[in-house]
Amino acid sequence: MFSFFKKDKSTKVEKPQSLKERLSKSRKKLGSGLASLLLGKKSINDDLLDELEMLLITAD
Repeated sequence: MFSFFKKDKSTKVEKPQSLKERLSKSRKKLGSGLASLLLGKKSINDDLLDELEMLLITAD
């Protein structure tokens, strides 16, 4: 009769990732970013610090 009160069965809700999965993803992203950023660098300058800051912010 009042079908607008019924749940729409066609929409699927994705299962949220567990905390462990999300932390693992962040760890991998941060680790690979640090490796590519720091490999071969002999000195730390302002540009390197800016890139490091951006990497840390976006790692999550």
